[in-house]
Amino acid sequence: LATAWIRPSLRHVWTNRPVTYFSSAQGDVGFPFESEGGSFELAGGIESQATKGTSFFLSGLYRTAFNGNRHDYGVKAGVRWDW
Repeated sequence: LATAWIRPSLRHVWTNRPVTYFSSAQGDVGFPFESEGGSFELAGGIESQATKGTSFFLSGLYRTAFNGNRHDYGVKAGVRWDW
């Protein structure tokens, strides 16, 4: 059994420079999000069930800013299993 999906998204960042923090031994490390304004994202993928508890997946995305300043790509592949 295989399942395919696609998801378009519109995004908008309402704050100037949001920051995500990750903890480390030296203290919190901040990663500012360098995105202002809106963007469009198109994601899709496929998942195939190999056995009752095991499936394989592949997904990807493309994101572009409305102002044309940046483009992002992403791919994920893997195995899911129940135990």
